[in-house]
Amino acid sequence: MAVLDISFASNALKRKTSMKAIIPTDPYDTDTGTAPEYGESDNLMRSLYLLHGYGGDCNDWIDNTDIQRLAKNHRIAVFLPSGENSFYVDSAMRGDWESFIVDELVPFTRRMFNVSHAAANTFIAGNSMGGFGALNLGLGHPEIFGKIAALSSALILDTINGVEPGYRDPIADYDYYRSVFGDLRKIAGGPNDPRERMHTAVREGSMQPLYLACGGEDFLIEHNRAFAASARELGVDVVYEEHPGVHDWTFWNQHITTAIEWMADKEGNR
Repeated sequence: MAVLDISFASNALKRKTSMKAIIPTDPYDTDTGTAPEYGESDNLMRSLYLLHGYGGDCNDWIDNTDIQRLAKNHRIAVFLPSGENSFYVDSAMRGDWESFIVDELVPFTRRMFNVSHAAANTFIAGNSMGGFGALNLGLGHPEIFGKIAALSSALILDTINGVEPGYRDPIADYDYYRSVFGDLRKIAGGPNDPRERMHTAVREGSMQPLYLACGGEDFLIEHNRAFAASARELGVDVVYEEHPGVHDWTFWNQHITTAIEWMADKEGNR
C-alpha cells in the first residue's frame, strides 16, 4: 500500500493544487495467498475519486476513516483532491473545479497509475459538500463514472435559491454562496443542480446506479430523503440507507465501507 502526496499545476484552477493517492501495491493477499481481483481481465485497478466536505481537505478521509484498509482489501486506487470550499462546481470567483476534476485530474491519474479507463470500473463518492460534488459530477459525466456514492449530501440548492444579501445560515452566508454558485436567483433547477442532472441522465438513458446514505438525526436528512424519493420516482437503481447518526465521521466511516462493497460488486447489488 502506498499513500502519495501529489501537487501539480491546474489550468482550470489557474494555480497549483494538491491531492492524495492511495495505491494498492501488494502483488497478492498475504493473509490468504490469493492473487488480487482487479476490475478487468488485463489487471488494471478500479479507481475511486473521493471528495471531502466543507472545511476539509485531501487528508480528511485518510485521517478519519478506514479508507486505506478498504482500498487494499478491494484493490481500488483512491484519489483524494483538496477541493477547498468549492462544492466542486465551475465558478468564476473560485475556479473551475468541475473542469479540473473531469478534464485534468481523471486524465492525470489514468496516465500516472495502472487504473482502468472504463466507466464500469471508475467510481466517485463523497460526504456532505463532497456528496453534492459526487452526485453533480457523477451524474454530469456518466461516460467517466459508472457508480456514485453520496453520504449526508449537502443538497441545499432549494434552501439557498433566491436568498438575498445579508442571508446567513449555520454554515455560511450570502457572499460565500454567491461566490460558489453565482446568481442565487437561478440555481435550483440550473446546470449545477444534481436533481436536474439526474433527470437529464434518465432521459438520455445514461443513468448510473446510486448509493445514498444519511443519518436520521443529520440536519441534512430531509434533503437526502427528498433526493432519494426523486430517484425512486424516476426508476433509478438506487440504494438508500438511513440509520441512526449525525453529520460526523462515525457515520461516514461506517457507510463508506458499505459503499465500497457496493461499488466493488460487479452486479451492482449488495
